[in-house]
Amino acid sequence: EDLKKHLAVAPSTHIALKCLSKTETKDMVQGMFLAMHNPGEITEAVYGLSGGLPLLVEEAVGSMVGADILQRKRKRWHLKSEALKRVKPSEKSEWLLSGQLENVRPLEMEILQIASLLRGGFTREMLRDVVGISDDDAPSALMSLVSSGLIGEETGGRFAISNGYLASFIRDQMLEKRQRALHLKIGAVLERSQPAEAARHYMLGGDKEKAFKIGLKQARASEESGKNRDACELYEIALEAAPEPEDKFGILKELVRLHDTLADFKEALQAAQKAIRIGRDIEKPVDKLQVKAAVIHRKLGEQEKSRVILNQVMSETRDNRARCYALCELAWLHMEKNEHKKASDICEEARKIALANKDETGLARAYHNMGTVKWRERKLEAAERLIGKSVSLKLKLGQHASAAGSLNNLGAIYWSKGNMEEAGRAYNEALKEFEKAGDRAGIALAHRNLGLVAWALGEWELAAKSYENAYSIEEGIGNHEALARLDNMIGVAEEHLGNWKSALRHFNRLLRFSRSRGHKRGMASSLIGIGTLFFKMGDLTRALESFKKSLPLARTARNLEDEALCHVNLAMTKKELGDLDAAMDNINECITIFEREGMEKDLATAYRVKAEILLSQNEILAASKSARTAASLARRAEDRLELSQTYRVLGMMPGTSAKTREEYFQKSTKIAEDMKARYHLGKALLSYGQFLLNTEGRLAESLQQLRSATEIFEHLGAKRDLEAARKACANAISRIVDMRGFGAGVLQVSALNEIASLISSMTDISAVYQKVVDSVVNLLGAERGLLLLFSESGKRLEVAAENSMDKATTKDARTLSKGVIREAAGKGVAVICDDAAADPRFNRNRSVILNNIHSLLCVPLKLRQEIIGTIYVDSRVDKRLFSKDDIPFVNTLANIMAMAIDNARYHQEIRDENVHLRTEVRDKYSLGNIIGKSDVMQDVFNMISRVAGTDTTVLIEGETGTGKELVARAIHYGSRRADKRFLTIDCSALPDTLLESELFGHKRGSFTGAAYNKRGLFEAADGGTVFLDEIGDASPSVQSRLLRVLEQSEVRRVGESSYREVDVRILCATNKNLRREIGRGRFREDLYFRLNVLNIKLPPLKKRRQDIPLLANHFLRQAEKELGKRMTGITPAAVRLLMAHGWPGNVRELQHEIERACALVSPSKPITAHSLSPAVRGKEERREELDTLVGITQDLEKRIIEEALENLDWNRSWVAKELGLSRQGLLKKMRRHGLTGKETTQEV
Repeated sequence: EDLKKHLAVAPSTHIALKCLSKTETKDMVQGMFLAMHNPGEITEAVYGLSGGLPLLVEEAVGSMVGADILQRKRKRWHLKSEALKRVKPSEKSEWLLSGQLENVRPLEMEILQIASLLRGGFTREMLRDVVGISDDDAPSALMSLVSSGLIGEETGGRFAISNGYLASFIRDQMLEKRQRALHLKIGAVLERSQPAEAARHYMLGGDKEKAFKIGLKQARASEESGKNRDACELYEIALEAAPEPEDKFGILKELVRLHDTLADFKEALQAAQKAIRIGRDIEKPVDKLQVKAAVIHRKLGEQEKSRVILNQVMSETRDNRARCYALCELAWLHMEKNEHKKASDICEEARKIALANKDETGLARAYHNMGTVKWRERKLEAAERLIGKSVSLKLKLGQHASAAGSLNNLGAIYWSKGNMEEAGRAYNEALKEFEKAGDRAGIALAHRNLGLVAWALGEWELAAKSYENAYSIEEGIGNHEALARLDNMIGVAEEHLGNWKSALRHFNRLLRFSRSRGHKRGMASSLIGIGTLFFKMGDLTRALESFKKSLPLARTARNLEDEALCHVNLAMTKKELGDLDAAMDNINECITIFEREGMEKDLATAYRVKAEILLSQNEILAASKSARTAASLARRAEDRLELSQTYRVLGMMPGTSAKTREEYFQKSTKIAEDMKARYHLGKALLSYGQFLLNTEGRLAESLQQLRSATEIFEHLGAKRDLEAARKACANAISRIVDMRGFGAGVLQVSALNEIASLISSMTDISAVYQKVVDSVVNLLGAERGLLLLFSESGKRLEVAAENSMDKATTKDARTLSKGVIREAAGKGVAVICDDAAADPRFNRNRSVILNNIHSLLCVPLKLRQEIIGTIYVDSRVDKRLFSKDDIPFVNTLANIMAMAIDNARYHQEIRDENVHLRTEVRDKYSLGNIIGKSDVMQDVFNMISRVAGTDTTVLIEGETGTGKELVARAIHYGSRRADKRFLTIDCSALPDTLLESELFGHKRGSFTGAAYNKRGLFEAADGGTVFLDEIGDASPSVQSRLLRVLEQSEVRRVGESSYREVDVRILCATNKNLRREIGRGRFREDLYFRLNVLNIKLPPLKKRRQDIPLLANHFLRQAEKELGKRMTGITPAAVRLLMAHGWPGNVRELQHEIERACALVSPSKPITAHSLSPAVRGKEERREELDTLVGITQDLEKRIIEEALENLDWNRSWVAKELGLSRQGLLKKMRRHGLTGKETTQEV
């Protein structure tokens, strides 16, 4: 009111903020959350609540985060859309909304009330019928609401309330009686045009009879049209309105079936349990429902609950059909445990019962399970016959979803037999049946399987598309297990398409998910994929590490296929590393598994790799035999990609005729090219080029193949293969020069050889530039030379190197070069002049006149069809030094130089990146990045500075989250060992045997799974630092071996008898009281004295409270960088709350608190007390009490007692003695402060 009076007399301007569009709302939301799981869905939710009003957008986001409807998981924000109904307007929003409604007239309010109850908007006609007003009054009232922004006009002549908050506010203001009356009016109007909506309104209006009748009818209609989600909603309405228990029982059975089809397994289980309770009350048979509940438990991964229910049904039921159903499900449980004989016997019992009772449904189910058992036993012919019978019966009975499941298994059987055409046909039929049934999970499964068929046929793009279709459906369902499997499949497809970054992202996503769930099979598969990518990228060390980690995981998961694939990949990697004997051991183990399990398709790969190993061992006959076996197996399995790789190996075989070898290489390149398998095409071209290199008269063709391979490997980032291709190119160029000579004499040949060697030897970019110019001048007999290269922007030619050149000539050469580049772009030729003074193109140039230039030459430098610069040379002595006959030679020379320059640039980029990374790491972990100004932290900093320059062992003590590893890294990067490796291991995270292997290494064969010799952490960190975190959790055997390292600086691998010297510095950390652990016999006293040479104690955050503002601001700046938005600091009220909190999680907890607050705060706003979590805000009221001297004193007393209790393990007697109190006095104070903590067993 005061504001209105003020505005009536004072000059003012009214600014109305327009509502944001959906796109603008999305931009605003993305400014708050950079990483969203589903940006479109989150934007729709925010826009629906806010209507685009900027203030309400911010309110909506804050409410959704505060109510855990928007949650951050794995660095991405996820929306729980089913919980959106819980969002209510805040006080600020209600104040704004009530202001908007202040001047609304009665008729307009009635329209708003109706609009707040409608879903999907309304038309003018609908509004007229519900309100019951004339055609004259309705439009004017409606348009008044539209102009005020309370109602929004949509396409197609429809209207809707402007935002969800307004609708919620209006509904909350209405009396319940008024709401019911309006719902009934709306239901009556919608009954003909929108009966499904009418059922909902009748239900909300209290007319259950109409709601039941219409809801049930519309649910069945929706189901028939394939709208299963709508059908579920309508069945729920009918269920709530159902008059009799029998009606509820029937509806619940329909809901069980539909929820199961939609993969809403928890909802399906709830419906089944309700149906079972009602069925028992009204004495209906519930045996089949119980079995269905058991099936759903199995799908939820609750096998034990499923087994208990099935056994109960078997012991209680008299219904043979239910008994058959239960037996089939019990068989499935045994099959999942690989108990195939037991499963098969149970299926046979089910089949007999079904035949005796003429139960075709049960018979179809029994055949399906029997076939699945046979498939898992690799008895494929029997499996195909049994599953085929099941499909025929289910199609006859019209059981679409069930038939689709059997067709899916049939496709898998054809896949196992290598018949991809039949597998694809079966999966397509399954897709059709799943679509008829409206089974979303089944549709996703069919798309996934069609992707597998496309993958097997080498149609990578089609495979990736099918996988993406499946991924989209599974993401909507929320089936994380299926998403993880699809991550693996998409990763494989992207790997073969050459999209390695995308592939690595999918494999890493699978690895993170599998680790979080403890799924060893998924971890093994992801590590195989990651290792394969590292292998192709040329990082053999990381590839070997990934394959070694995956092998024990695959064995533990009993996944023979992945175990064999690990052996294949280990063999290939060890071959490249030169360990041929170990490679042969791995490949033989792999072949044994594949042959035993009948995996012919994969067996081809194993024999091909074996051929490559034998070839490296110069065992030509054996290698040729293995390669031919591989080719035969690949042809039989119709595996074209493997056939391409095998043809490449056959082409490498000495002793075969040149013509035959060339045919193999041509077949290999053709298949790889057709399949768009770029990496394999590069490998084939490289091998083909190397073959042609040693074939008389084929050097030019060789160079062409090798350059094509170079371009492929460079694009992919296959560094090791790129280096091999570049060396082969250099070799080809050298041979071309030696063979032809170009009539230029010995000096020219020598110079060309020298330039060619630059590609594989020189890496200093400035030296390469100068060498290029000097070599060209010498080679062509010129006087002077100039190398001009384009700047990074590509717009300006800059001098890279020169030989005896003056400024005038440099200027003219740059002008001439531009013309050459234009001409080269059109014709691809160099410019040669044998008499510049007589040539009208050049005789007016200042440099020609001043320097009396006779001959000049300017040639473009081309790299991958792109001109990167020019080389200019001239002579003031000889006329006709250059001629047109020199052009082929000059162009060849320019190509050599372009490759030399490219090679030098490549190495320069690697060096720059290496320097940048080293500097970044050193800066990140320097002492200056540890925050703290308190006295206790200054003591820590001083100690770090003193100990960093020594090699002494340091023990770092402190609670969890205090930054022990950060201190260890600061010590390392401040020491003379900073350029060496810093390796860390958590002693509490690994079992004893694995920890010993990781620390000290092991000898091949020393224990089960030790398939290779392995260096331990101490050997790997030689010259650097090893950080042993949580050393207090190390076992006695590990402690004993550590003592030897500390005393003698030597280690002995597990299984070896000899010791190896190591030069490492050891830093340790613990959150335990090691002296107390010694007293309890859990830690060696002699090891403690060796570790505790220098000791750094890190204080908990509650003992360095003056550092909290510094730390909070530091984490705020970090969060700003991560989120990409700028905040204006932290308010004093928020700082007071941070200072008051106890921080049991120490610095790490504070960091997470600031990150959370930053995510909630809008850009250019500060972190306020309201932004902090409830755990921290809970101190607010208590802080008000502390404003008095008495309050401050009491709080200090409580903190002192609390810290003493924590430090002395809550032993009251010790604490009382420490504080100078009687035991009763201490207990009295503890009761006053509410300190009733844990009991101790060591009271004195």
